[in-house]
Amino acid sequence: MRASQMFDANTWAAAAAAVAAAISAVAAFLNYMQVRQSDKERMASICLEISERYDGVYADLIKLSRNPVIWEEFDAKYPDGDDKLDSEEWKLLRKAGGFFELVGVMVEDGLVAPAVLFKFMNIRPRIWLANRTTILRMREKYNPELWVYWERLVNTYYQSNDERWRQAESDRRRVAERHAGAPRLRAGGGESGEAPPAAE
Repeated sequence: MRASQMFDANTWAAAAAAVAAAISAVAAFLNYMQVRQSDKERMASICLEISERYDGVYADLIKLSRNPVIWEEFDAKYPDGDDKLDSEEWKLLRKAGGFFELVGVMVEDGLVAPAVLFKFMNIRPRIWLANRTTILRMREKYNPELWVYWERLVNTYYQSNDERWRQAESDRRRVAERHAGAPRLRAGGGESGEAPPAAE
């Protein structure tokens, strides 16, 4: 075979390999875009599901934001563990905890991006702060894993940008001032010496 023929054969082989590589790259890119689109559609579906569930617990979240479960009162009123778990106060807190725990798990597992979640849903971090002591005491007594993903969700929210991180300390002070020693409505009803705190 003459040199020119060998050159032509090599040139065509190289060109064919380049075309095959280009086709493979395009196919890989299209596959990536398809997977990415599928991920977006899945996240959109999850966000819609979260939104629907949020609507279902919204009224309870408002009640809880106005009537947090204060540990000293709760423990004194229900010294027995079974009575605590069967109380109206705990049932109200459990609805919020169950919802936000589920959302926290979805964020932890990467099923929904925090940046997306925080754009369309108010996770009401002050509810966590106002009930934090009660939740931690219940962890100590009954379940060390109680609503750990809810707690992580709140931490993620505050740590997501500098403004929210500064807001965290302000929220802690606000919650402490709102609930320290002041008469308040109980989850089960009752009188209060002041107007209930505004919903978040």
